[in-house]
Amino acid sequence: MDKRTYPRINTIVSIKFLLGHKVYLGTVTNFSEKGMLIHSAMQFPLKWSNDFKVLLIIRDRRILVPVRIVRLFEFEHYYNSIAVEVNEAPKEYFDFVESNRGYRRIRRGEINSSF
Repeated sequence: MDKRTYPRINTIVSIKFLLGHKVYLGTVTNFSEKGMLIHSAMQFPLKWSNDFKVLLIIRDRRILVPVRIVRLFEFEHYYNSIAVEVNEAPKEYFDFVESNRGYRRIRRGEINSSF
């Protein structure tokens, strides 16, 4: 079994993701320096742009992360989860990942999910 170069951190973070001029809500359930797994109540269209931006809002910080879709996940004929690769993330994103290394979950009080 291959080991990941960048181990995933299993946690739950509320996010917004920006596609064109629309904003969608979602949840990241694991992430690393190079990727994230995003779930949403929306159905991801198959002809969707590969590149978009994820907005993480943690406490009073807003971190805009450019990503690229690498995989769509289907559940009962419904594509509502995607794996994304992080593209040229800002330093704040790497600081966020590093600050969560070693934690299993972020405490609810640390997440500002009011968008």
